[in-house]
Amino acid sequence: MKNTILILAIIMVAGVTLNSCKKGDNDPFLSLASRDARITEVWKLTDYEKTTTNLTTFGEVSYENTTTYTYDGSIITKVKINPQGNATTETYSFSYNVDIQKNGTYTSTTIDKGESNKITSNWWWTNSQNNKTGIILENDGNYIIDRLAKTELILTSEYVNVEINTDNETDSTYVFEKLTFTKQ
Repeated sequence: MKNTILILAIIMVAGVTLNSCKKGDNDPFLSLASRDARITEVWKLTDYEKTTTNLTTFGEVSYENTTTYTYDGSIITKVKINPQGNATTETYSFSYNVDIQKNGTYTSTTIDKGESNKITSNWWWTNSQNNKTGIILENDGNYIIDRLAKTELILTSEYVNVEINTDNETDSTYVFEKLTFTKQ
């Protein structure tokens, strides 16, 4: 009986301790690796969603353009809807890999419409070293980590930009992105 109680106590303490590596709501319940160890991998973009809404206002009149992007692991589909509700669709080949290193650097490789681009730069956590719920890829963006598992990384970004011009014109842009990566 004493051994059973001791084993249960050890399991409970280990569960609480190991769960401390979980930072995001969608992270795995149990992970033996720290967030530093899980993020420093080679990641391949496998799914992508982006919505950009531009709203231009001249006094009482507004014009809205919405562009959505979806990605299936090899093809991006871009749909642009103009203020009249007409849609134009464009599809093209795309791939994006990012190699995040422990030394604070990363290399991203993009192949966009057959043209390759490779960038090496710096990365860091956006908040305290203890929380680690966001990441900045210096040349690629500022993201919230929605999920960080051993083999999956999901990043999101959401922001609004408003510009007021001197001729009573206001330009507002809303952007939401969700990037899903798989470990290579």
